Formats: sequence, structure tokens, C-alpha cells
Amino acid sequence: MSSDRLSEIFAIQKQFIEKYFVEQQGAHYANLSKEDKVKWSKEYLLCCVNELMETLNEIKWKKHRFIHKDDNIDNFVEELVDTFKFMLNLLLIHGCDEEKFFEKFVDKSKVVEIRYEQEKKLKELRNKKDVKLAVIDIDGIICAHSQSFLELCKVDYKTIYDFKNNDIALYNKCKHDFRINGHKKHAQLIINISGFLQTLKDKGYLVLLLTARPYEKIIRLYADTLYWLESNGLKYDFLFFNKAKEQFIIDNLSAEQVSFCIDDEIDNVNKLCLYFKTYLIPNYYLYDRRELNKVNHKVTIIDSINDIKL
Repeated sequence: MSSDRLSEIFAIQKQFIEKYFVEQQGAHYANLSKEDKVKWSKEYLLCCVNELMETLNEIKWKKHRFIHKDDNIDNFVEELVDTFKFMLNLLLIHGCDEEKFFEKFVDKSKVVEIRYEQEKKLKELRNKKDVKLAVIDIDGIICAHSQSFLELCKVDYKTIYDFKNNDIALYNKCKHDFRINGHKKHAQLIINISGFLQTLKDKGYLVLLLTARPYEKIIRLYADTLYWLESNGLKYDFLFFNKAKEQFIIDNLSAEQVSFCIDDEIDNVNKLCLYFKTYLIPNYYLYDRRELNKVNHKVTIIDSINDIKL
């Protein structure tokens, strides 16, 4: 479908929904209150569900029925069109035009493709022993997340540790805004990390990037992370999101495969070091220096990635 055809589809539906709301509701759909948007979202979502069930009835899907029934593909497509029209109404009342929809569709398609390929590669990796894996956390090791976050928030606190302890409500609000508004796409890069990743590749390591960014709750975080990695030209072989990222590595990889892990949080390295060689680069934006006495003796504490001897 060309972008012109997509624009035409949106224009046709926009014309109808404008007419409907003005004539039947006495208001323009773009001026709905927050409460009315919720009400109409519920209405249109229920309509979508109903249309999808009607679509299902146009094909022979009940395996226990033996009465012959030809699939009506024309009706099948028409029911899907009805569903799509209600979906367009949902997009329009929430201010999403064809350009934004197309951008989101492309981003999501890239995420689906990469997730599929990454999971396939992980399955293959499990059976390989002659590999050298460098497992690297993103935030705090590759991405200067804490610094970027504090700069954007424009608060007087010098560390996230102080921010959270003094105003947890404002901290949580800023954290949510930072994620949901796409600011991670433009976060700073840790100095020298690009060269370090390239050196790993040159020396035959496979680079596995790991993050606990909650893309299940804030879906755009996956696409934003891909954009950030690509725009900074960072070299890597694997990218995995998992809220229990340490356990993910422990469950899926062996000590023979993992050459080392790098993280900036104490709890994380204390788990990883029980199975793998582990480095901690302390993040004093997140915790007080005195917290280092909680680091397991198996963890090697370093000042920067330059201290790692490859």
C-alpha cells in the first residue's frame, strides 16, 4: 500500500467520523474530553471484538462440526474491513494520523523481526560451546542514562539516589515522562564505549546487550532502544530485554560460553558472579559509595571499561 492510499483511507474515515460526531453528538471528535475518549474507546474496542467474532464465523473453524460449509472469503474480508474502520476511529479520537500510524507500524515491524531473529539465534547459541560472550548491561555501562535523566528533569539533585530519597513522587513522574516521551532515543553515550565494543568484535567476542527496560509496560522502549543503538553505530550480536535479566542469563547460558559480564548495579553483579566472571563499574548516581561493602568478593570492581584486560 502506498502512503497515498493510506492517507486516502484515513481521509475517508476521518470525513465520516467528523460527520457522525457533529450530527449525532453535537461536538467534533477532536474536542472530546478525557472521560469521553475513554467512553468511546471502550465502545469502539467492543465493536472491534464483535466484528472479529463475526469474521471468525465466516470460516469453517469448529473442528467438531461435520456439516459442510464453504468459507465465504468475501464476507471474511469485509468483516475485517469493518474491524479496521473501528480501529481507525480509535486512532483518530486519540490524535493519531496516518503519518504517526505508519511510523509506529514500521517501528513495530522492526521490533517483531529483531525479536524473532534474536530468539532464533539464542536457541542456536545454546548448543554452541566454542564461543566467547561478553554480556553487557545497557544503562550505566553503554548508555549514560542517569546523567541524561537528571539533565532532562532539571532538578537540583546531583544523583538519582538523592532525588529518590528526597522526592520520590516527582522522581517517579519524571522517570515515567522520560520513558514515555521517547527521551531514551537521545540519551548520552558512555565515553569510549564504541571503541570498546569494536575491540570486542575484533578479538572474536560475541557481544550480548542486556536490559531490564520495561518495554512490556511502555512498548515504545524497544523501538527507542533500537533507534539509539543504531544511531550511535554500536556493534553487538544479541539484544535481550528481560525484567529479571540476570536470571535470564543464568538460565540460558553456561559459564563456558560467557567470558564475562559487566553491570553497574550491586544486586545484579552479586547474582551474576555466582556463575560467571563479573565486573562492576559503580554507578554513584544510583547508590552511595558505602554500598560497595555489599559487593560479593567474587566481583571485580573497576573504574571504567578501559580496566578490562581482553
